[in-house]
Amino acid sequence: ENHTVSVLNLVIDLETRSPLRFVLLQKEGFRKPKPDQLQKLEEEVGPLVTIPDIPFDVRSPEGESLRARLSSPALRKILSELTGYNQILFWDSRLMASRQFDGVQEVTPDRLSQSISSLERLLYPLEVEEKVAVS
Repeated sequence: ENHTVSVLNLVIDLETRSPLRFVLLQKEGFRKPKPDQLQKLEEEVGPLVTIPDIPFDVRSPEGESLRARLSSPALRKILSELTGYNQILFWDSRLMASRQFDGVQEVTPDRLSQSISSLERLLYPLEVEEKVAVS
């Protein structure tokens, strides 16, 4: 408390074809919003959506339909592999994920490619389910 810390974040931004809107906030190691910020967060991104056995708090205006999608065993497994990310925003046809930047070794071509691939594994099932639901 009462001190300032500077933290650099690595942010990855990917395009998606899914209209889903949700935010994932890491449950462990991520600073919880203060009460006044919590109300603003709920107004901007929606209420808490309880999904058991995933390492993120989920907020979304999508509610029950999102709970059903993210509760699938395949997506729960993918989400459990993304615990290095502090937050993942899936909104307005974008997936933006951020995590603490631990040094230049994170942005070598191989490491960056691995990071992007891990996030693309989240995109694919959500986009496929969307196509099936629309068809």
